[in-house]
This record gives sequence, C-alpha cells and structure tokens, in this order.
Amino acid sequence: MNFEFFIAKRYFKGKRKIGFISIVTYFATIGIAIGVMVLNIVLSVMNGFEDIVKEKIIGAISHIQVVSFHNEGIVDYDSLCTEIKKIKGVTGVSPLIFSKSAIQSKENLDVIILNGIDTNRVDQVIDLRKYIIGGVLDLGLQYDEESGDSLPGIVLGYDLADRLRLVVGQTVVLGSFRTVSLMGNMMPKLKKCVVTGIFKSGFYDYDAAFGFVSLKTAQNLFFYGNKVNQIDVRIKDMYQAKKIASIIEKKLKYPYYTLNWIDRNKKLFTWIKLEKYVMFTILNLIIFVAVFNIISALIMLVLNKTKEIGILRAMGATKKNIMKIFMYDGLSAGIIGVITGTLLSILVCYLQQKYKIISIPSDLYTIDALPVKMIVNDFVLVGLSGLILSFLATLYPAKKASEQKPVEALVYE
Repeated sequence: MNFEFFIAKRYFKGKRKIGFISIVTYFATIGIAIGVMVLNIVLSVMNGFEDIVKEKIIGAISHIQVVSFHNEGIVDYDSLCTEIKKIKGVTGVSPLIFSKSAIQSKENLDVIILNGIDTNRVDQVIDLRKYIIGGVLDLGLQYDEESGDSLPGIVLGYDLADRLRLVVGQTVVLGSFRTVSLMGNMMPKLKKCVVTGIFKSGFYDYDAAFGFVSLKTAQNLFFYGNKVNQIDVRIKDMYQAKKIASIIEKKLKYPYYTLNWIDRNKKLFTWIKLEKYVMFTILNLIIFVAVFNIISALIMLVLNKTKEIGILRAMGATKKNIMKIFMYDGLSAGIIGVITGTLLSILVCYLQQKYKIISIPSDLYTIDALPVKMIVNDFVLVGLSGLILSFLATLYPAKKASEQKPVEALVYE
C-alpha cells in the first residue's frame, strides 16, 4: 500500500472525530447511493416496458414481410414459401393478404385492416391464437342462425369489436374498396361474415384496427384470385431481421423486396431510447448534487489538515502526492456510494421480478406488475457515471491542498 492511499484511508476513517465534516461526507455517500439506485431501477423498468412493447408488436406481426413492387401480388407463393424456409435462421413462413376494408355491424360502420391468413401456417409467424380472449380462431364456414346461411368466420380486435358493439356469434358485412362493375355502375364488393373470435394483444394500434379472415375469403373479397400480396416470415433471432431480410431479397430478386419489424417500428423504438437518455441525464443530477457534498467535505478537510499538509511537504512529499491523498479520500465516498447503490438496486429489482411487489391493473395494461429487466451495461454505465462525477469533485480541493507552501502552512498553524 503506497503512503498516499494509507494517509487517505486514515483521513477517511478519522472524519468521524471531526464532527461536521463526517456528517457532510456521510450525506455525500448516501446521496450518491440513492442516485445510483434510483437511476438503475428507472432504467431497468424502462427496459422492462421496452421488452413488453417489442413482445406485443412481434406477437401481432411477423419479423419479416416479403412483398412485390407496385403491389402486383404474388402468384407462386407456395413455392416461394418453401424456398424462403430453407434459409438459415428462418423458422416459419405463411402467405397473407393485407388490405383495408369497410366493416359494418348493426350498430356502427368503421374501417378495418383486414388480414387474410392461412390458419394452418399462421401460428408459424404470429401469436394470434394465444391472444384470443373470446371464441376461437376458426375462419371456416359457420352456420348463421339468423339467416340460415353458411358464412365465413372473422376474428376482430377487442377495441374494434367494442366500437362496433359486436360479440362472438354476431354477423358483420365487409366492403372492399376494390370496386366491381355492375350494369355500368361501380359497386363495392360485399361479404358477410360471422364473428368467431375476439383477440386482445395489448397493443392498441392492432386491437383497434385489425381483423382476420381466411385466405380464401380475402382473395374473393379483394379480387386477388389465386394471389397474395405478402409472405410473412418468422426467424429464430428477431434482432437478425435486417440481415436475414437482405439474404431473402438477394435470393428472390426482383420483383420482390422485404420489410422488417425493426424498420417498420423505428420511430417508436427511437423514442424509447431517447426517453432513456433523457431519464439518465435528469436522474444523474441526483448524483451531481451529492458530489457537491464531497467538494464541501474535502475543502473543510483541507482547512482542518493544514498543519499535516505542511509537515508532509517539509518531509519531501510532492504536490502530486498531496493531490493523490485528497483525491483518494474523496473517491472513497464515491466508490462506497456507487457500490451500495448498485447492490440496493439489484436487490429491489430482484424482489420486484420474483414477488411482484408493485402491481398494476392488468385490465388496463395487460400486465399484472411493474416490468423489470436488468441489463449489465446499464448498471456499469451508471456506476462509471457516479465514479467520474466523484473524481471530478475531488480535483479542486486536492489542487488547493497541493498548492499550500510548507513554511506558510506551518507558520499559520
């Protein structure tokens, strides 16, 4: 152990004998610990919410979408699905028709984003079935008691069904914006369906606008014949979406191109990251305020130790040695605060994950407790931030201590 650290350790332990300096140092250490703890917990909660948002988005849409230029449609979609599934990293492929449609119930009229899906393959790419909260995912022909006809089934989002005042078993009329010529007049194509299920993904944009029918029903309604306008792809690692989408494009070539969930939701996740940076900056102010107590404590310590500084300088200690003594002393408070705050935040996050201490209304947020996800990089960044601020706080007092001249210090004392 070098003598600078030895003396700094003695000064730090000896502060309890100096009264007020000890109190200021304790407050500085507690302030840093609280700042680090709060910042770690807030970032962990934000990470938890970000994961939930990703889960909701990915549950409702596929990782990658293959489409054709000019919306010409995809004829040989079965062979393309087989070809895409051979690509390394791809776990599921399913054809889709994706288009807007009018929807009318007995009570209301609205616009719906209609998805024509293959129920035999849809589970490979989206988690629709697990979001069904009423009825079942059955899009085949259903017997309508009111009319006595066999009608295709449709599954609607919870909020959309609520606006239309629909429950399972009731009928709706779909109207295609692709018109058909009848006796010289342009008329919309209409299709009557029975509501067989209602889903709730927890992501409002989907629950308020999405509906699902069979691929055959959508082809008939939108005049697609034997074509689809999209192929959905799910991959093993969703964060490799851009890379695998590029591989798919190179393999299929023109007239096909790809979209991926990362680019389609770029604005949302950019906003989440920006919010994290803002919270990190604001909450760092707690630590910033705490380090002012370190500056105060060190300045008072320098004034109290004037005689000792003079003796050390007279014995041959350099300015650099004196600076190190007071920098080590100030950093001790920062290190103890950072370690304590980090351990407390880990404990709080662990307890929340295991016992769900802070609960939230599941009917409003589709989750029953405050989500928490601890990321090592965030904890390291917060800890480094606390240590850097503590280090900067020691520079001025340490410099002032090193500038004292031995003779003047001894005469003064």
